[in-house]
Amino acid sequence: MKLCRLIALLFFAVSTISAAATTLRLHQDIELLAVDGQKVSSSLLKGADSLELDNGQHQLLFRVVKVVSLSGSEKHTYSSPLLLAAFNMRNQDVITILLPALDTPKARERFDLETQYQLVDNRNAPISARMDRLDLSSDDLTHRLEPILAQYNAANKSASVAAFTSPKQNAKTWPENNAANAQDGIDPFLILKYWF
Repeated sequence: MKLCRLIALLFFAVSTISAAATTLRLHQDIELLAVDGQKVSSSLLKGADSLELDNGQHQLLFRVVKVVSLSGSEKHTYSSPLLLAAFNMRNQDVITILLPALDTPKARERFDLETQYQLVDNRNAPISARMDRLDLSSDDLTHRLEPILAQYNAANKSASVAAFTSPKQNAKTWPENNAANAQDGIDPFLILKYWF
């Protein structure tokens, strides 16, 4: 009898955890730079096609990086402006960033100017999101990203999220965001939760 209760409790716990999480599908051309005000290591997401996020308010900083053909066999790497998207996830199973076709120079030029993309659910229905762009130097992106995002969020701009005004408040969610924090210890449960 105790075994049946334990199995029922375990089933309930697993179903509750899975219902509270949403899968963010990452297009192969999207380079995710920060989630909820915290820098994400590129090595962390290397080869990953999705990311699990809890229900609630989120903010993504990303750019589109795509290898394109110029003429003949000549290749060029296109990199879009830095894009911010703030959204609130409620009971979505899957969210995808839907990009336009960026195969022609004209399409890429239009995307740089207008930055037209959508967040959609698993039925391709648009999800309400506030969007903006950031202009940062490569030095800012490498060394000062979290304080810049905290300052942006405190400034009440179009894609600001007031909950992310402190640059280190979400370190428990993204413990692997900074190699210097490795000696602080990483909770194995958080790593498992991130990957599964």
